[in-house]
Amino acid sequence: AEFALDTYHSWAFDERTQVRLSARYAKADMIREYSFNPAEVTQSIDSEGGGNRRFGWGSLSLSANRRAYLSDDRVEWTLPNAQLSLSTLTLFRAPPNRARPWNNMTVGGSASLSRRTVDKMQADTFDLSRLDTEAQDASVRTTLSMGSLSLSQSLEVNANTTQGVPEAYLVLGDSAGPQLLTGAPARSVTDQNLRWSLSLGYMQQLVGSTTLTPSVSLSGNSFQSDTSALASSFVGAPSRVSVGASLKTDLYGFFPGFGSYAAIRHKISPSLSWDWSPEV
Repeated sequence: AEFALDTYHSWAFDERTQVRLSARYAKADMIREYSFNPAEVTQSIDSEGGGNRRFGWGSLSLSANRRAYLSDDRVEWTLPNAQLSLSTLTLFRAPPNRARPWNNMTVGGSASLSRRTVDKMQADTFDLSRLDTEAQDASVRTTLSMGSLSLSQSLEVNANTTQGVPEAYLVLGDSAGPQLLTGAPARSVTDQNLRWSLSLGYMQQLVGSTTLTPSVSLSGNSFQSDTSALASSFVGAPSRVSVGASLKTDLYGFFPGFGSYAAIRHKISPSLSWDWSPEV
């Protein structure tokens, strides 16, 4: 017997917690055999689930999804996909008339983590594009504001893995013959990127809501690859320094009206930014 499943559920346990589930299941062979719709046999069968929870200090979101393609039996998973956001926290509270430079500082931040896998139908002969892959991404961002001074930091790590690469291919590349690739010992190879940045800005109020914000930032990245003798461990690129400034303002006024409207109030917020970075 053949069967298909299609369901959707959503729960709200309280005002801070929500959970959802959307799932589909069907055998690819059944759809290809019984469907008369060409678009249906090339679609993907998608399932997704997750939930989010709000806390006093922030919010957390977790989700996962699965996508099965009927055209080539490829299956993609994203598990997990997590997002964490911290509420802005005010440190050393004090009334404005008695506040010192370190009073009323604000701190915020966020973090994310995801893992995505792709499982493919293997060919009879070696094909690099048909190998299973895995991608992992993680990031952390923080902000600190003290009056008109703001400091932001970020760190990102990305890892991409190809599974089942024959050792002969790693040594000889495309020149390796089929007899060396078929049934040869295989292993996973990974490329990793690490990027970081640090930025400092100061917002100076000029006239009314017009502000000028000069900034300076420092960034860098490192790379590691299992297939490179020069980057078998993390190799850092030269750090990059950049400076910039942004000018923002608000313009208020009235446009002529029409019909029963005497005038239309408007607000325009133009901005101008400039960045410069010396050659590495």
